[in-house]
Amino acid sequence: MYAAIDLGSNSFHLLIARVHKHGIEEYDRYSEKVQLAEGLIDSGRLSSAAMTRAFECLGELRDHMSWYELHDVEAVGTFALREAKNSADFVARAEALLGMPIMVLTGEQEAELIYRGVQKKEELSQPALIIDIGGGSTEFAIGNGEQIDLLFSESMGCVTLRDQYFHDTLIRRGDFQRALQDVAQWVQLPACRLDEHQWQQTWGSSGTMKAVARILNGLHGCGYIIHQPQLHSLLEDMLKRKRYADLNYPFLNDDRKALILPGIAIIVELMDELGIDTLNVSQASLREGLVWKMASET
Repeated sequence: MYAAIDLGSNSFHLLIARVHKHGIEEYDRYSEKVQLAEGLIDSGRLSSAAMTRAFECLGELRDHMSWYELHDVEAVGTFALREAKNSADFVARAEALLGMPIMVLTGEQEAELIYRGVQKKEELSQPALIIDIGGGSTEFAIGNGEQIDLLFSESMGCVTLRDQYFHDTLIRRGDFQRALQDVAQWVQLPACRLDEHQWQQTWGSSGTMKAVARILNGLHGCGYIIHQPQLHSLLEDMLKRKRYADLNYPFLNDDRKALILPGIAIIVELMDELGIDTLNVSQASLREGLVWKMASET
């Protein structure tokens, strides 16, 4: 039995699972919105409030793992721990609390684990582009089955975008348009890197993608797929609301409401710029990739 700990920029996750010839058998899953990257863009540092939330969550993860007899455990950190000036201090305290080392991933390492998790879960055997929108960065991977052709990460995520353009509880179309203009300029970077590659399927991963797919499925019964027309219709409806608290859509949790518009801004621009009409959304991501990694090394 393996435990994968993902210290993300928005949420911390724990997955406990076994691996067999048919895939991953999940035994337990725990996640909590910590928003470690909150305020990072302005200060370049992890805030004391974010670190307090993080340490409390790590205590919960440690206690959760004590219920199981684990063969191997790995903990990884992503964008917030890559970028923060005080990351080393946080990691030292977090390692002492967990009683194990924490590996801070490069963007490419993060993208590779995401690719492995999605590829195994969806049994991808055709050239595929996988996009994962996190709290502070967005990861991209292109591969064909087990072969990976391109991995990279770009600094733009739903938490950092919210901190820059969405400052209170009110929904303002002007705030969204300013955020959209920033994302439209940013998206040229990944578009250029993807320009020389081809793929037949596009998959989304992460909490942002899953949240949007759940809403659209609840409204239209379309499954875990994001279609361009339905996404634009949802966006227009959201922008007519007055407050984030008014975003009462199927399966949209309260703690995701303040992040859904920043997330949609990134999805809209990526789909438009890359010419993606239909985006499949996977339930797997980095954590599943980390479990497969541990199993392959056993």
